Amino acid sequence: MRREDGRADHRRRGAADRGRLQGAVLRHEGRAAGRLPGEPAQRRGHQHVQPQGRPRRGETHQDSLTFYGFRYASVTATETVTITRLTGRVATSAIHERGTVVTDDPDTNRLISNIRWGQRGNYLWVPTDCPQRDERLGWTGDTQVFATTGLYNADAGPFLGHFQASVADSQTIYGMDKAQFTGVSPGGRYNFPGGGSGWADCGVVLPWTLWQMTGDPAVIESSRPAMTRYLDWIRRQTGDTHAGQGSLTGDWLAPQKTSAQLMSDVYYGHVARLMAQMARAVGRPAEAAAYERLFADIKKAFMRKYLSTEGGTVTVRSSLGDASPIEPGADPNQKTEDNSQTALLWVLKLGFYDTESQRRALVAHLADNIGNDAAYKAAHPTSSRVKYAENTLSVGFLGVNVLAPVLTDEGRADLAYKLLHQDAMPSWLFSVKNGATTVWERWNSYSGQDGFGPVSMNSFNHYAYGAVMEWMYAYMAGIARDPDSPGFKHFVLRPHLDPTGRITHVAGAHESPYGKIRSEWTVGDRGASLSYDALVPANSEATLRLPAVSADSVREGRSPLARVDGVRFLGHSGGVASYRLPSGSYRLTSRLR
Repeated sequence: MRREDGRADHRRRGAADRGRLQGAVLRHEGRAAGRLPGEPAQRRGHQHVQPQGRPRRGETHQDSLTFYGFRYASVTATETVTITRLTGRVATSAIHERGTVVTDDPDTNRLISNIRWGQRGNYLWVPTDCPQRDERLGWTGDTQVFATTGLYNADAGPFLGHFQASVADSQTIYGMDKAQFTGVSPGGRYNFPGGGSGWADCGVVLPWTLWQMTGDPAVIESSRPAMTRYLDWIRRQTGDTHAGQGSLTGDWLAPQKTSAQLMSDVYYGHVARLMAQMARAVGRPAEAAAYERLFADIKKAFMRKYLSTEGGTVTVRSSLGDASPIEPGADPNQKTEDNSQTALLWVLKLGFYDTESQRRALVAHLADNIGNDAAYKAAHPTSSRVKYAENTLSVGFLGVNVLAPVLTDEGRADLAYKLLHQDAMPSWLFSVKNGATTVWERWNSYSGQDGFGPVSMNSFNHYAYGAVMEWMYAYMAGIARDPDSPGFKHFVLRPHLDPTGRITHVAGAHESPYGKIRSEWTVGDRGASLSYDALVPANSEATLRLPAVSADSVREGRSPLARVDGVRFLGHSGGVASYRLPSGSYRLTSRLR
């Protein structure tokens, strides 16, 4: 059995544990048939198991060659039997947990739990999209957006490394021209001959992520032929236009629609930049320089097409082109929009602008879109945002993992936290409010008011939107990798406090290749003081950036941190004190005002 979405049900229908479950261990006397419903009568979600053979006293039945995803297990019998026990056994490749994040906010903790159970349920042999319906496929887009979260949470390096080898194999067997990475792996059931950006790019994003999180460059070398073949193939498709290959999926299931071609173009730039970084890491400077030039050409082409400055106003023309033509349940009358959330996020992430004033204008557009107040709605009466509440997200699969990080990098951690706490549709906590115990495929998969979302494609255990947990580790708890020092040899401790005041305590930990990293903070004295505990493992070092009204207020015991042996003070600016920390444990305090 494999858990779909829910806690163990200890009622008469039986009990099931969370995650992907293999086999129902059923002890009974007499003949019995077990019925294990997956999800509400959609995409052939119902799953059945029929024990075979003549029953014996004390018989135990357990499937060994299948697994199930479900919330409840129902057992019916053709004869009178006594069922003594029904046990759900979790089957997962995410066995060894490597990280934790805990807060003092119950809703956030439930979201974290849902994300972890979604990972357990979908990480089995390959990272599948869902465990409970007829697909159960290794969708590459879902994999690449969640990979960093997956590696923070669990010892998933070997698991995802194995999947990357499968992605490379599928490229040469099923990929277009034996060069395009496929939409799923292993296999060729879903390829994207009309353009696979965001999904096919997994073949580049995943090796980069594995290298960054583990510090092992071997995955770069082993994947290099496949990655090079893929980038060369895109260049042959689009030439000097420096456009992406196209994308049939686009920003999948986004409430606000973005041009699918724009998403393809930004992902082309994204993987070109990652290729440059990986080439330098393995001692190929000429190759790195070539990819840096490609990135620069893609940036110029993108800005010519999409970045408008008419009338002195900066606009990202994300309405130039249709959204995904294959999205099930999409409103055929909904149009793509300029300055969509996902488009703005990627333009900011990649630096696809010329000046600081343009950057500030783009951040303002993003803040206005998210804020979605009455003035914004009045100025955008035809926007899809009109029907949603203030402070709501509007991204899909290709925007969800960059949303909170980009906001925080641009100095708007306040908006990231407002989105985290929002429980109106669309939001992460909307599913929590509606009883979810794993992450849903759609923001509107179910509501008590409207019932089920589009039933042609609707899953209650889809981990992609759980990619926000990457931000929880790196920004909220403050355990962030240093891109120039893969594998946490050097890392950054930078906790971002909650400006809303709803979260006042966060404890984060991650077992890095060098040992356990810990970052824990508590805001006290009605927001006036901060207590901070950190652990830097042996043979590594960290840069600490701690909120403080002054450098002198950051203390270990009674001593200023700058005077502690081995600690190097780097400066104080913008309400943040910075230090270089050697390995060791630290118990600090600071004043916030």
